[in-house]
Amino acid sequence: GEKFADTPHLLIDSEDRFYISYSVYSNSTIFPSEVQFISSEDKGLNWSEPKVLEATQSNDVIGSNFNSSKGDQINLVFGDYSLPYAYYTASSDFGMTWDTVVEFPNIEPFSVNKVVSRNEFETICVFSHRAHDPTAGIFYNYSADNGQTWDNYVFSENASMAEGYMDEEGNVHVTY
Repeated sequence: GEKFADTPHLLIDSEDRFYISYSVYSNSTIFPSEVQFISSEDKGLNWSEPKVLEATQSNDVIGSNFNSSKGDQINLVFGDYSLPYAYYTASSDFGMTWDTVVEFPNIEPFSVNKVVSRNEFETICVFSHRAHDPTAGIFYNYSADNGQTWDNYVFSENASMAEGYMDEEGNVHVTY
């Protein structure tokens, strides 16, 4: 039809609940793009109605990525298609409700974002890079208090495609 989904991301928690986030785009200019989130408590047999997460600066978003941190908090991030922002939100009730969306400024428009976190820690890391541009640079946003406050800096000025992992000691490992 008029809409299509892109960049799905899957997360399964310790209780075997399934979560998927993805971007929804339109083939016409009538519908803005948005991020949707769905969940299943029966291993994917039945799914919740989509929760819609929107950008605060424009009606065009790109990608979505999420992970969990301390207290089974779900941390979700997505990019702005045309403006230099990424957006972060969290849910502490398995995706039923979401916190107010927080902006990360000073990244490239059309950025793909990766969340790095772990259930044992309050630290949340977000690596951002411009999609399909191998030399645009990688931006790094991080929170040491489960998303309450954030700091950022340029991780690399001439790279892209960051993937990260947080180990059992809380160390962040990244490849790009």
